[in-house]
Amino acid sequence: MAITNTDVKLYESQRLTDEEDGGGRVTGSEIVDGNVNNLFQDISRIDRTIGDVALRKAFIGISTDNNDTYLGSHLILTEPPKDKNVSVLLFDTGSQTDERLDARDRIESYVVPGIKANWELIGDQLQGQRAIVGYQREELAIPEIGEVYKITTPDDLTSQFVRITSVDHSSATFTYHNGSQYVDFTRRKLDMQISAPLITTFIGAPPVPGAPEEETSLIHGTQIADTSRYYGIQPVSADITSGDLTIKAESVYAPLVPSAKVETPLLDQYGGYTGKTMVATANSTRSVSCRFVHISESQSRTYLQRGALPKNLSLSLEGGTFEDDGAGNLLHKGGTNNFSKLTVDYELGEINVWRASSYTTATATATYQPAVAITGAAISGVIEISNQNRGFNYTLNMAEAKPRPGTLVVSYIALGKWQDIRDTGAGQMVGSGTGTILFATGSAAITLDALPDPDSAIVFSYVAQSDDEVTIRTGTVALDDMTFRHSLERTGIKPGSMTVTYVSSGVDKTLTDQANGLLTGDGNGSIHYAPGELSFKLDYLPDSGTEIALTYEEGANAGGEVIVSIDSQGMMSGTIPGAPLLPGSVQLAFLVEQLSNVPSVSKSESDWTTYESARNVAKRISDDTAGGWRGVVGSIDYQTGAFSVQALNDYNYPEYRM
Repeated sequence: MAITNTDVKLYESQRLTDEEDGGGRVTGSEIVDGNVNNLFQDISRIDRTIGDVALRKAFIGISTDNNDTYLGSHLILTEPPKDKNVSVLLFDTGSQTDERLDARDRIESYVVPGIKANWELIGDQLQGQRAIVGYQREELAIPEIGEVYKITTPDDLTSQFVRITSVDHSSATFTYHNGSQYVDFTRRKLDMQISAPLITTFIGAPPVPGAPEEETSLIHGTQIADTSRYYGIQPVSADITSGDLTIKAESVYAPLVPSAKVETPLLDQYGGYTGKTMVATANSTRSVSCRFVHISESQSRTYLQRGALPKNLSLSLEGGTFEDDGAGNLLHKGGTNNFSKLTVDYELGEINVWRASSYTTATATATYQPAVAITGAAISGVIEISNQNRGFNYTLNMAEAKPRPGTLVVSYIALGKWQDIRDTGAGQMVGSGTGTILFATGSAAITLDALPDPDSAIVFSYVAQSDDEVTIRTGTVALDDMTFRHSLERTGIKPGSMTVTYVSSGVDKTLTDQANGLLTGDGNGSIHYAPGELSFKLDYLPDSGTEIALTYEEGANAGGEVIVSIDSQGMMSGTIPGAPLLPGSVQLAFLVEQLSNVPSVSKSESDWTTYESARNVAKRISDDTAGGWRGVVGSIDYQTGAFSVQALNDYNYPEYRM
């Protein structure tokens, strides 16, 4: 008889529990396929909230009455959990008798001890502490956040791996008695926060110049130990065909333990003061038509394109009129109101609305005064929190430098988290607390939502009313016409063939080549045919998202070196080969030499000399299609190629005399 699929069984271990003694030896109890909760228990609400790691040990066995040979075995996951918050992994400890505690230690042993650490404990570190104190020589490397150390008790019975989450260090002077006298020595003191509390008391000792004289707990650094292999299941991200040597999966990672840590990147944040105030950038209001876009469910959003000055925004939407209250809310003032909530972000110019019913696309008209968010030189202060003054209510006296409206920020720590209360600019404080502020006197009263932590501080910062770093200037400014310069991919452009096309207000605009090096039409410019270079200005502003199109014909391009002569007046003459020449297509490039004087001061600073240097300056000129040169005196005969041009000019440079 052959061994069939039904002969391959999954058997329970002695204890299918999450206690430390879970697991153990194999039993004869079969884990029946398809039965709910035959290996793992249901996921409770508390486990779904805070996470859980369930470890179950099972065995593979063959149940058959014959002695047929089983030609190898393997175990795989063929279907992932339907719940995306649940993950399943397989791993093997290689033991027939180990228990859950052993399996847990294997999972946690992702690092192994290395060499002895370069710091020692100061005194005993008690069970339950989430911080440890140590010392080291000042020239040694400081422990870094994220490093893992192994601490072992002197009797070598208990050890714990600890991960450093924060490090504070300072230089401290200690006193040591060497048997005959007291000696002062300096060491670096380390205050380190750790990710988990100490499971026992670890023995330390008073600092000494050398190695500790008493028996203390040993501290070792660690290194990554990739000893365990975990097997899971992941969908492929690309099709697999016959002959492929590689496959692509969505990920090679799977969560091993629950984690509540979330990384949030922050962009465009100020390193210090975070309060901002909106300042008008125009004297007049601006009216724009904006279209709301559906975001999710009943929420839709639009943008004003610019920031808005608080208490100056009016929105006409679906037959209703709404005005902002200066605190980021749009209040209904008249007409129809189909919305449950409307908000505005003044700095971004972002408006969000929530309909009372299902969403429909809407177009609105917004009238507002453009503004920009600014900061200034901040004034800061603190109120130290102790057991004597710890409470909910505090007052601030800022009479000597009164705050500018909308700039006061008050921060405090409650339960280890920073909380903020901000000035809305209308005399109220909102956020993780409430309060009022009198800008005329500089007095403020705040009420915190929670008691501040002991030995912390309330920090307040603002921009003073007398701050003069910001000057508001409004009005019209004359702008230069926008000039485009472009070098074509090909040289040798056929005169008269260039066409420049662009779109403005949905209408095609054109500049045409007049075969004399000039571009005219809906703009003006010039073109150098030989090198394929052109520059032009447009009479109209191109539409956003459109392109400027260049159309031309390529012509034959000739050139080379020309033998020239220069007379005493700086007039250069010669003959260009290949005549006759096409008017508007000729370009000359040559170098001229300029002299300069540079002073050299000696060490005495009273004796100095000058030395003369020279540099080459490149010049490039083009013909004007009429037998002359653009911007330069001279002439050219298109039939013979003979030309003359004023190549040398007078120039000024300083001379230094004693």
